[in-house]
Amino acid sequence: MQSFLEKFRQKYNYMGIVASLEKLRYLKVLIIGDAIIDQYHYSSSVGKSPKDNIIVVKYLAEENFAGGVLASANHIANFCDDVTLVTCLGKIDPWEGFIRKHLKSNINLKPFYREDTQTVVKRRYIEPNTLKKVFGVSYVDDYELPEKTLNEVLDFLTVGKYDLVVVNDFGHGIMDVDIIEKLNESGFLAVNTQTNTDNLGFNYITRYNRADFICLDEPEIRYACQDRYGNLEELMEFIAEKLNCDKMIVTHGQYDTLTYNGGFTRIPILSKEVKDTTGAGDAFFSIASLCVKSGMPMDLVGFIGNCVGALKVRTVCNRSPIDKRELYEFIRGVL
Repeated sequence: MQSFLEKFRQKYNYMGIVASLEKLRYLKVLIIGDAIIDQYHYSSSVGKSPKDNIIVVKYLAEENFAGGVLASANHIANFCDDVTLVTCLGKIDPWEGFIRKHLKSNINLKPFYREDTQTVVKRRYIEPNTLKKVFGVSYVDDYELPEKTLNEVLDFLTVGKYDLVVVNDFGHGIMDVDIIEKLNESGFLAVNTQTNTDNLGFNYITRYNRADFICLDEPEIRYACQDRYGNLEELMEFIAEKLNCDKMIVTHGQYDTLTYNGGFTRIPILSKEVKDTTGAGDAFFSIASLCVKSGMPMDLVGFIGNCVGALKVRTVCNRSPIDKRELYEFIRGVL
């Protein structure tokens, strides 16, 4: 890390980085993707039931978070003044009051509704002392959007009036093929397609045919390329060519972040205190998208993204979004 920082300091300084981040406020952003309610049920282990072959936990407390694209919109809204959020809620149990209460005031929420289901809820049972996840239950109906809902979303999307469109695709229904096609009209399109337990094998970046910036983790790009052990740089070049995308980042969790823009740069991670990794990749992607659109060099984008990630893993789930003043202080400390 020290050798990287020595070279990095020769190119960039704290005041210059802050000035670049301050300019992000003028970007007009549309973010679209799946709304998720993250539920943490804090539970202590009781043990194995003497009558059934199950593990029993004792309920202690619960906490609900605005997750998925809702969390990403909150991150962006701390850096940009004008944010429009498009998502889909379920009429049966929409959680709309909770969602509106937990969104930043400068987010223009445009929800669309499907009559046949509820808003996505992901419940995780958590050991409270270590914050380790014991098991989870998903309330997800991720089949195709009803035609009425799809047409309403398509009628609303006038993507040309935004400086950039950010796609947070969790594979839970809203990113229909017709909506993806519509987003090709965007002047700048940033895409993250997440692989998770509910969509494994069905939500790859190759569902898209273009992007200006792509951000994935290593398993997500390997799944998309159907290549378990191949050279990661070659896989990135393959996806970049396939989607005609010249800027890409692949994160590695505890390992270096790899950026691409014709060439490759490795950025060391900066996380020392890890409380909860949920949502860290989404926070990285959200802020990195703004930085790429603003024209920052990719090594700087990767550095800022890793600073964002280091702050995010200190927070339980999506309890609070990335605060830019806190980010500035973190960057100052690193430099």
